[in-house]
Amino acid sequence: MIVSRVPSSMLSCRFGAGRISSSTSASGPARQEVSYLQVGGKFYLAGGSTTHEVYNPATDTWSTIAPLPKKLDHIQGVTVGGLIYYIGGLESWPGPHVNTVYIYNPATNTFQQGAPMPRGRVSSGW
Repeated sequence: MIVSRVPSSMLSCRFGAGRISSSTSASGPARQEVSYLQVGGKFYLAGGSTTHEVYNPATDTWSTIAPLPKKLDHIQGVTVGGLIYYIGGLESWPGPHVNTVYIYNPATNTFQQGAPMPRGRVSSGW
């Protein structure tokens, strides 16, 4: 999948009883195999390059934030305790797979490196 704009349908999601409004605001550069997730009412888009962006639905704006420490695609993003964990990925196609874990703190706009996985993984585990 190549992403040049995040379509409004991706931003029109249900979270509990509330609803996040949709947008026609464009994200940054075209990229592929990205991670897209929600933390604290904002949406984070990363991967396919080092570009890392946040969408604020309250203002319908995208902002560039601290870049990924390394160009990766096929990364998995998960949230735990208000932090975003970017796990594994590919340095290029079709490899190598990486075993890195990068932890992003939205409150400080900083990354730290987590403990490496025993082996490299891509996407959801292969």
